[in-house]
Amino acid sequence: PPAAGKPPAAEAAPQAEAQAPQAPPRPQPPPARMLSPPSQQGGARSAGARPGGDSASGAAAAAPGRTNGSGHVGKYADFSDDELRKACKVYGFYPGGLEERKEAAALLEQVERLDRVSVVELRNEIRKRGFATTAGMIKEDMVQRLRDVLIWERFRVGELRRVCRENNLPFQDIPQTRENLLQVLQDATWQARGIPVWRLPSLILAFGVLDQVDALEGKDV
Repeated sequence: PPAAGKPPAAEAAPQAEAQAPQAPPRPQPPPARMLSPPSQQGGARSAGARPGGDSASGAAAAAPGRTNGSGHVGKYADFSDDELRKACKVYGFYPGGLEERKEAAALLEQVERLDRVSVVELRNEIRKRGFATTAGMIKEDMVQRLRDVLIWERFRVGELRRVCRENNLPFQDIPQTRENLLQVLQDATWQARGIPVWRLPSLILAFGVLDQVDALEGKDV
């Protein structure tokens, strides 16, 4: 009798399912809208919201130092609560007003570094967070605006309400969340430029309009 044939070779394992391409991460528009206007309005100091990404603030490495209770190493790591409170007061906020009190030392270092950041980077950081800039804004104004925004991004909801109230912004009729209050602050900077950003489909388009307005205002009439 003919020899029994070998069983057919096992079929190749089914190909692994193609991994669905990941959608590129959406840039997260900065939560707050800046209220502390440039030098024209006296640059009132305000406080802010919860933290977003900090490119400008992280541009310089923290100075060597011991670690405090939050794990932060830097210039303010050895400060007592009273010393830290006094240092924060210089920039118009207190550790207790932050969503995370332990972030005060790191935030202080971030806002102090801004004096060493270039004008181009300051402008990009402000815009990355969704705030409008003003035509002819000098570096001092940009530093103040970005400081405000970085602080707002870490504020508790109650502190954000205070900032809106001090700037006479309408916020009572919206849900009192950090995102909404930051949006109110953000929109205020666009309204000051005469651009209804809330009616535009995207911030990219809004910044295109802002650039055109800046160009027109910069021309000699």
